[in-house]
Amino acid sequence: MLLSAIAEEKVPACDLNALLVRQLRNLNDPQANRHMEQVRGIFQEPGRDNLAKMAK
Repeated sequence: MLLSAIAEEKVPACDLNALLVRQLRNLNDPQANRHMEQVRGIFQEPGRDNLAKMAK
């Protein structure tokens, strides 16, 4: 798994970009989310106000 390879430093953490993080989080897999937080840190969804700004 990509997250395991990043944790083992076989793949650079910068290869896990924001788009990929969002796609992985959309899988709603709690184990993968915990692993991702260990590798990449806590990820926060944008607030509604930021979503409205991004839609413009």
